[in-house]
Amino acid sequence: MREPTERDVKKDIVLEKCFNCMAEKGIEGISVKDFSKATGMSASSLYYWFKDKDEIVLDSVRWGLDKNVNAIFDFAFKHTDNLNKLAKGIIQIAQERKLEFRLIFQIATSPQYGKKVRQLADELDNLYIRYTEALSHKMKVGFDILYPYVSLVVSVFIDCIIWEDWTKFEREMKVIIDLIKAGGKSHE
Repeated sequence: MREPTERDVKKDIVLEKCFNCMAEKGIEGISVKDFSKATGMSASSLYYWFKDKDEIVLDSVRWGLDKNVNAIFDFAFKHTDNLNKLAKGIIQIAQERKLEFRLIFQIATSPQYGKKVRQLADELDNLYIRYTEALSHKMKVGFDILYPYVSLVVSVFIDCIIWEDWTKFEREMKVIIDLIKAGGKSHE
């Protein structure tokens, strides 16, 4: 695997700043001027990195999606020994990052960007499969048992982010955890 170049690192910083700008402001009415202000770069400098505003939006959302999905699964890998703690941590991540996830969902369902963002769905599904395979080995729970629950957690997570019903989320996560425990090796 190649080491990231300085250009790669700088682009990641630009993407992070653009993503955070959109999470704060939303996508309606966001402009290249907003991105320029957020990054401290002139519009012409941004066009060095991106061909147009749409590319800034899409690349930033992809960056944000990768960052947030990886954060959730990284947390999951660290807490497979205590599924109740895992569930509470996922709820906390949802609460802390709700603006970021709402932005991702807003863009995924927008008429302007939705089709292109939804093309990432296959990549995301493959990522979920790889993460679930690794989790199933670590937890000693069969992939076929665990994968439906990972998909269910994703659906519950999306529902919670959209409706911000934390009590329902906690209740549903408890049921999912209880079902995983019943289907595989018990974890506290």
